[in-house]
Amino acid sequence: MQIKLLLTFGLLFLNIILAAQENSAKVELFPKGRLFQELIFDPNESQAFGTIAAYWEGGKNTDKLYLPFGMGFYKGFLRWNKKKPFEIGFDFAAQTQFEWVFENGKSERNILNSDLKVSVMLHKKISEKHSFRLRFYHVSSHLGDDFIIRNNIGSYFPNPNNYEQLDFLWSIQNGGARYYGGAGLVVRPEIIRKRVSFQFGSQYEHFLKTKLPLAFTAGIDVKILEENEFNPGLKTGLGFRLGKKESSPLRIIAEYYRGNLPYSPFEFKKVQWLGVGLYFMP
Repeated sequence: MQIKLLLTFGLLFLNIILAAQENSAKVELFPKGRLFQELIFDPNESQAFGTIAAYWEGGKNTDKLYLPFGMGFYKGFLRWNKKKPFEIGFDFAAQTQFEWVFENGKSERNILNSDLKVSVMLHKKISEKHSFRLRFYHVSSHLGDDFIIRNNIGSYFPNPNNYEQLDFLWSIQNGGARYYGGAGLVVRPEIIRKRVSFQFGSQYEHFLKTKLPLAFTAGIDVKILEENEFNPGLKTGLGFRLGKKESSPLRIIAEYYRGNLPYSPFEFKKVQWLGVGLYFMP
């Protein structure tokens, strides 16, 4: 079944590229911007960000600060059909998590893990309100040297956070509000990871009447994974955006997360964090 899905996805992309070549006069290479906007509150989105947060694990407070940090970007490769445009693009993300521990009057900053993700995707704008994203991506997770040494890890252990997935997401834009939802399926054959996932959420941005290009922003993202026994992973926040509508904005967001750890091979851990983050889409 998974091989058939991959073949279908590959044939779909091939047909799209051939169709674009037949209408080459309307094709735009490396277009500016993107048809399907980023999901600001998705903890795995390919964007640049850094957060400092108080951290709970298993419902208990910890004597450390949690510092997830990421670098990511999206680039469109091909766009055509101006009225109801299609776009093929790719993105890349490297997301690393640190901890800042305070013990016996001393502090330590340790690297926990790094996740790497690369995606190829098809965007389609149906109308001013409606668009969708069809995406295929690979993600792999790698423990930090600090973590391996401190925990005396000297042998292989199963890592379910190393897989390929095909997913589909539909987005509705209504003024400053945006709503989205969809589902995904892990397609790598013979994998220890459970396959089904769902995602939905909303974002809201409203520009304020100030001399600066300043907007209020808020949102929520929810992921429900079979791998996590369908326990919801919820991230929500509110803050401000600095930057014009057509620019790459900087956002400062007070954020809260509750659910299974969205990074590393230790997704089974149930965590919470509350903190402040800076977000930027290059």
